[in-house]
Parts: sequence; structure tokens; C-alpha cells
Amino acid sequence: MDMGSWSVPAVLAIAGSDSSGGAGIQADIKTIAAHGLFAETAITALTAQNTCGVRDVMEATPQMAAALALAERLGCAVLVKGGHGVADANDVLVEPAESGGTSRVTWLRAPRVETGNTHGTGCTLSSAIACGLTEGLALPEAVSRAKDYLTGALSSGLDLGHGSGPVDHMWRYRA
Repeated sequence: MDMGSWSVPAVLAIAGSDSSGGAGIQADIKTIAAHGLFAETAITALTAQNTCGVRDVMEATPQMAAALALAERLGCAVLVKGGHGVADANDVLVEPAESGGTSRVTWLRAPRVETGNTHGTGCTLSSAIACGLTEGLALPEAVSRAKDYLTGALSSGLDLGHGSGPVDHMWRYRA
């Protein structure tokens, strides 16, 4: 059966592997797929871990993840994730100034979701931002939409493992 050809935008995720499946490259792949995009990966480290903790890490050699070389060569925006706050989950996005101007600072305010299942929040947030950028959103919009996605993933009530379990990457598809 010829289904014809079609294409989908790809998102490159650069991260360590989480053998428990809740964070790292595994969380990135799930997040990118949940946004209907194609995940490409560069793995920076392998881990032995579960929801109770990390037992061992084996880093990839510098010749393999290229993330450091890209960061040194390119000026880029920075997002400081504030999900570890006690009363809120406020983040701050700083975009570099253009030709001698002032850097743009955007606060993204959100309530803290009370849950013990927060494994992979940073990975999930960064991949969701990359998905929004791939879809053509401006950076502040992509970050805002990614925060909404992460809030939903945290709020869904998924409870796996005995420690800090993963967020629910597929929360949008559940009844």
C-alpha cells in the first residue's frame, strides 16, 4: 500500500540518557513526539538510575554531544527554570541584545504544582520549547506554551516508582 510521502519537522535534543525513562533524552523524545514532531538525538551521557536516585554516570567523550562548541560559537537566549521554588514556578527568559541594545528580560509566572513526581521537568521543558520554535513560534511564545505543557504534565497525577516519578508526557491524550 502506497501511503505517499509526507514530512514532519525535526527537533534535535542533546541530553544524557535516563535509564528509568523519566528524564534525559527519553523525556525529550516523549515530549517531541507528544508535540507531533520528529525527535533526533545526541546523547551526552549514560546513567544507571531509577526513581530513587542515580547510581552511576558514564559521560560521552567531548568529540561526541558538540553542545559546548555550539554554545561558545553562538550567542543565545537563556532560560532559568524556577520550578524548585516553594511557592511558585516562576521562570526568567533573557534574550540577548541586538547591536548594542539592552537584553530583553521576560518573567514567566506560574503557580507551583504540588506533586512528588517531578523527574524530567527540565528535559521536558527544554524539548517543548524546541518544539514551539520548530513550529515557528517566537521564543517567548514557545517558552510560555512549553510551561503550559509542563504544568499539564505535572498536574495529571501520574505516579510511577517509589521515588520522584516522571511527569506525564502524554497527558493531553488521556481522557
